[in-house]
Amino acid sequence: MEEITTTDDLGLIRARDEEGRFIGDDPLTPNVNEAWTVPLVYEWKIRNLKCIATEQKIVKSVAWTFSLTKGGHYCDCCGEIELDYPEDQNFIQYENLTEDIVIEWVKTKLSLSDNNNEDNLKLVLNQRISLLESEVSYNLPWN
Repeated sequence: MEEITTTDDLGLIRARDEEGRFIGDDPLTPNVNEAWTVPLVYEWKIRNLKCIATEQKIVKSVAWTFSLTKGGHYCDCCGEIELDYPEDQNFIQYENLTEDIVIEWVKTKLSLSDNNNEDNLKLVLNQRISLLESEVSYNLPWN
């Protein structure tokens, strides 16, 4: 018998511990189902490339967005990085660039930073999502 690891209609996935093992439901908390969780979806996007005005179109800076979606909640971080002038052996023609290549440039450049590396960006996004999840709307008190 195949084990179910997703409930597509609810958008839930099986919860796992740090070692990747499935987490069981805790019978002491009947109102909480620890065995299933909402997935975290991180996504990099490149918003813009600024180039040096030469025949080769050398990319000078990259505007990027790193986002997190969890259930119905979304938040993102945006930034722009300056690139070093490319070495001849590493140069990629502008028309041959892909978003994946440029995202790797961004990640590499950010990894040199203490505060803006990918792990820290994930922490910030998770904190923002937690705040969004804890928000509650009430009817206006005068209605």
